[in-house]
Amino acid sequence: MKYSRITMLLVAVICGLLGCTDESLTTHTSSTQFGTKQEKLDFLERYLVNRAGLLDAEYRIDYQDNGSGRSVPGPSDYDLRMILRILPDSMNAWTSDVERQDFLVSREMWSGVAPDTSVWRVNFTPELYTSQGQVKLIYRTEGIVFAYYTTRTVDIEKYKLEP
Repeated sequence: MKYSRITMLLVAVICGLLGCTDESLTTHTSSTQFGTKQEKLDFLERYLVNRAGLLDAEYRIDYQDNGSGRSVPGPSDYDLRMILRILPDSMNAWTSDVERQDFLVSREMWSGVAPDTSVWRVNFTPELYTSQGQVKLIYRTEGIVFAYYTTRTVDIEKYKLEP
């Protein structure tokens, strides 16, 4: 059976509008759900644009994809909390899009991410970096980044530590 160009174009337009070809990114996933480090990292690749020097990760991802499979796509909503082990020579790549702050915050906002403390031990004072929708605690000596990405408003004062 032959289809006319108009029919094929119509099918393509309908699929585009209904999201027939887009895979949804919607998830509520913890890294503890995976059996191996490679499985954790493979899943994380879908949500993390910057992967410079990434060696290991623990995370909790809450992502509502409002762009695929909907008749009227909209911006997605997300809350990604991660603890990442990074190669030391890649640490600057994790601070290029954020501003350094002269105060610190508690790690309370990462309380839902429960890494093995012996593997993720940090002993030194971190550097705090923020921007709209991002909070990062950088432990350069240990090569660890506590990263928080969100579409929500973060009340950074709630987590601010006194000097």
